[in-house]
Amino acid sequence: MTYIVALLVIAVGIFDVRTTQVALDNGGREVNPIMRRLMELAPKHWPAIKIGIHVALAVGIVYADSLLVTIGGAVFSAIIGLVVVNNIYRLVRL
Repeated sequence: MTYIVALLVIAVGIFDVRTTQVALDNGGREVNPIMRRLMELAPKHWPAIKIGIHVALAVGIVYADSLLVTIGGAVFSAIIGLVVVNNIYRLVRL
């Protein structure tokens, strides 16, 4: 289960970056102030940084080998999954 959650963390990160890129290309904006600032500081590299954060979290989940950390990763994935669903919903409405 730990590896599945770790892969899920990476997958939702990729979907989040991609749906965010499409939204930005279509006039959307980043609502997370931390990510918005990162995008201002590294406009070309923020996707790699964001996915890198997700990969680091996934590695931490695997190496922690803890049920509590795995559950935390699953909850994190669910929250980011909701962000992705919201991004898609808003894109469909454009």
